Amino acid sequence: MKPNARSRFLLLAAACLLNAGQPAPISTCEPDSPVTAEAANLDAAQSQLKDLLVRHQIRYTVAQIEAVRAAIDRCNTASADALNAVEVEKSSLSLRLSELLRYGDVVKLRERIETLRKNRESALQELDRNLGSIRQAGLFVVLLEKVNIYAAPASLRAQAQAALAPRAVADLNGVFVERSTEVADLQAVKDIVRTYAGGEAAADQVLFDRTNYEAGKDYYLYFAKVSVRPLKSSPAGQAAPPVNASVFNLDVDKNYQTALSARGVIASHLAEIGNRAATYLDLARRENDDAARRRDIILSTGQDQLLRTDRDIEDAERDLRTRAGKIETICRELSLPFSPTNPDQSATAAAQKLREQIAALETRWNQTKEQEIQYAETRITIQDDPAKDFAAEAVKLGRKLEQDYGKVQKTEEITRVEDFQMTELRHNREVELYRRLRRLWVYPVGESDGTFRIVVFGAFQIAGRNEPDVDNGGGNQPSVPEHMVRVAGGTFEMGDTFGEGYSAEEPVHKVTLSDFLIGKTEVTFDEYDAYCTAAGKNKPADEGWGRGKRPVIHVSWLDAVEYCNWRSKQENLTPCYTIMSSDVGCNWSADGYRLPTEAEWEYAARSGGKGKKDKWSGTSKESELYRFANFCDKNCKTRGKTTKQNDRFQYTAPVASYQPNGFGLYDMSGNVWEWCWDWYDSYASGVQTNPRGPDSGSSLVYRGGSQRCIPVATRCAYRASGSPDDRASDRGFRLARTVKF
Repeated sequence: MKPNARSRFLLLAAACLLNAGQPAPISTCEPDSPVTAEAANLDAAQSQLKDLLVRHQIRYTVAQIEAVRAAIDRCNTASADALNAVEVEKSSLSLRLSELLRYGDVVKLRERIETLRKNRESALQELDRNLGSIRQAGLFVVLLEKVNIYAAPASLRAQAQAALAPRAVADLNGVFVERSTEVADLQAVKDIVRTYAGGEAAADQVLFDRTNYEAGKDYYLYFAKVSVRPLKSSPAGQAAPPVNASVFNLDVDKNYQTALSARGVIASHLAEIGNRAATYLDLARRENDDAARRRDIILSTGQDQLLRTDRDIEDAERDLRTRAGKIETICRELSLPFSPTNPDQSATAAAQKLREQIAALETRWNQTKEQEIQYAETRITIQDDPAKDFAAEAVKLGRKLEQDYGKVQKTEEITRVEDFQMTELRHNREVELYRRLRRLWVYPVGESDGTFRIVVFGAFQIAGRNEPDVDNGGGNQPSVPEHMVRVAGGTFEMGDTFGEGYSAEEPVHKVTLSDFLIGKTEVTFDEYDAYCTAAGKNKPADEGWGRGKRPVIHVSWLDAVEYCNWRSKQENLTPCYTIMSSDVGCNWSADGYRLPTEAEWEYAARSGGKGKKDKWSGTSKESELYRFANFCDKNCKTRGKTTKQNDRFQYTAPVASYQPNGFGLYDMSGNVWEWCWDWYDSYASGVQTNPRGPDSGSSLVYRGGSQRCIPVATRCAYRASGSPDDRASDRGFRLARTVKF
């Protein structure tokens, strides 16, 4: 009989002796002993094997058994080669499916880009409104010559104000536009500033107005402190300035008294103006200094927001092009059409085909695995009934085979592939593949010493997969890793304990925390790049600032929790997170890596908040901040920077480049913002124990400030938030772990 031409397995040449007869050749990879039974019920199989042994009265030689074993080994080797080929092919398809999970959902990405553009427009409008609220102040004198001696005082004042307005707007608003344009870096902001071509002047305080009806003089003198609010155009309905008016800006026209005297203004009037000018000119200058600082803050804050939004738009548009290109490549490899106008539909079709191909490979793998034959043997001495003793020993060996070979593999599989999201959604779980004994073949071998050797060969059937239970607690707490610090729990006051922060930092409330572990430093590019390489992910951009020991940036909250689970598995820890699409749950009793809660982060940043209350991590003196933090100092390009300190880095710094805080933690203030676990919400009042934030929300907390932040934003109490899939060049994370008792 010829073997099946499609079979990957070798012929098994085995012989059995029927009394003194010659062994019959067999033509499959299964042994051909006539003493064989189905092994689903080993108790029933034992009786059947006994009957067959009595019927066939067989025994084998050592040489014959060795020939059978050699043939089985060759078959198993061929099976292993076939399994490896299937696994390689399945791995390739799984990587393709993982890419689709990462690069799918183009519709949501387009929606995000549109939202970012609307946010940019809103930011420009807010910047416009804020700039329009800034007033510039000045002192002005108006001289009306040859006035009508019968004119009412109110009429003269109105004429003076009409004469003053154009000059005040030109001088004060011109300075505003010129200096704002100098401060502004972005062209879009410069364009907004330049739209303020006009202004509205108002007399804040009339300091002096006098008339002189002495023959030959007949003048009206008006002296006022004036403020100008910038406008897009001059206000409608303004009266035309009188032709007999002279206007003097006391901050510009230094020789105004000489000019007024030459026009006939009497000395007593000049003296009165001079006496008041000294006081009010200084007041106007102080107001203008305050306005300039407010203007710079508005421009700095607005430009920073616009820059971040522009970077986010650029990143999203680049991501959109990358996603569409990847989906098109996969579709082409699968011989599927690609729709440039509907990449999501193309990705769905490609994913479905990949699932079908993976399922077919899993079936093929199972079928191939079932071709394997395992064997075991034992030596016995016949006590009473040879057939009964042979059958009993054969069943014992069958049970041993099932125990030794029933669990054949731990495998990782993609557990959720239905939903395409904007982030990596490849969620793996460990499963164990089980098989049960399907059939037994028994070979008795007679020995020269009067004993027998029983050799049993067993074939298996795939029984299914079983997910091992997770051990969530107990055991000894492992020693603290070198890269982490054990923080002793305690009670501290959380929030704006210095009374100079923002409403989001209130109310100050007491929080009690249990012990926990937290990373000495932020996660670095070296650490995160290793994860990307292992998981087949694209490495995040470094903005050209360098990688290595610098903190990783351009990672979302979802990226961070994925990394936590991956690193937990690498170190044989129980992962904390259960991730289904963008829905993430946390097993707080697991010993794996996780993000710190917001309360844990602030407690660690404040070195426990006991004794001195650190305003920044490591210090409460702003003048010392450069020793502990990388922030917007003199090296920073952002407006509003602190020019009197030098932290040595213009961009991100390698971790641990500065002094640690009291807990031995580095860069808790500055360098990069750090994601926390909590959804963002207002603080609750009252004492809390191990708070973990609300159950849901729209944005997640990040803390600590970054190298682009002014000192106020790097305080321990300062709070900020972003959506789970936000990535930015100033955002990273730090690891934490639960301490088991």
